[in-house]
Amino acid sequence: MLQYNSLLSHAYLLDYNIMYILPLVVILVAAASRRGLNNLMRWNLRHRETVKLMLGGSVVVLGLAIPATA
Repeated sequence: MLQYNSLLSHAYLLDYNIMYILPLVVILVAAASRRGLNNLMRWNLRHRETVKLMLGGSVVVLGLAIPATA
């Protein structure tokens, strides 16, 4: 029984690292790259209206979803 709990605990830890920590590390590495930041800024300037529309739409969706799940 003890071995099963240990394996399950390790599986949860691995799942947590893959789902939460790994994306944070990827974002950190991308943000630390000067070339990547310059590309992101140029892309953001070219697609400014689309980015604003997508962000606004996601805020509206979250605003509607939160009361619906409460």
